[in-house]
Amino acid sequence: MPPTGPDTIQLVVMEWVYIWVTPFPDEFWTKIIAVCITWPPTKVGEWFQFRRNIALRAAKEKHQPHPFRKPHEVVPVKVDGRTLDLRGVALGDGTKPWTDARFAHSMNHRFDYVMETWNERYSKMEYEARLVREYGEKLSRSEVE
Repeated sequence: MPPTGPDTIQLVVMEWVYIWVTPFPDEFWTKIIAVCITWPPTKVGEWFQFRRNIALRAAKEKHQPHPFRKPHEVVPVKVDGRTLDLRGVALGDGTKPWTDARFAHSMNHRFDYVMETWNERYSKMEYEARLVREYGEKLSRSEVE
């Protein structure tokens, strides 16, 4: 049975959007995310809803204020004629405004970075596994002799 949740790379990219850009991507940005990580837009939207619910439950359990109503946590910003709630940290110094093109570029850049990092780690794991396998083969040969 195929997995219903996101794979590791999809999850890392969506977490990046959630933490650093917005916990509330609109329908268009949800589609950009979906295309970038090759996952259905409906699943992407469900994941963001689920992730926001986790944050709300955690805040309630710790008796903390609503996680998205803190000052400067999320700020309404006009993006290509629409209003999106972006993280304060995503706004930076405000010199480079958010646009759909900037978001798509950021998504592609983040995805490429995550893939590159993942491939480097995977290559190192393969290399280490090969060393362990070769060492095991040397040990078995020396035991036979």
